[in-house]
Amino acid sequence: MHMSQIQGNIRMKGNVNMKRDTLLIGDLMSTYAEVNGKIKGNLDVVGKAELRSDAVVFGDISASTITVEDGAIIQGYVSTTFLNKEESRNLFPEAIVIGES
Repeated sequence: MHMSQIQGNIRMKGNVNMKRDTLLIGDLMSTYAEVNGKIKGNLDVVGKAELRSDAVVFGDISASTITVEDGAIIQGYVSTTFLNKEESRNLFPEAIVIGES
């Protein structure tokens, strides 16, 4: 069995595909990430982050979109595409009025 172990931050403009036997101690920044290994650090993805069933992430995840397969483990905060105040205002009303006709 071949296992890749990396200590240090990884910053890539392209795609990252972490196989099951990969261990990263450090942050990962990329355009797209498919993770099926272990990360102890933050995951910062410009596009889509896909966490496969054997993925383990101990750290915060920030991505435009995220998919998480059954079995993946996340310990940390997850945030997807940041909306500005105007976009948020359009999503949710400031108050909900009940019983007004």
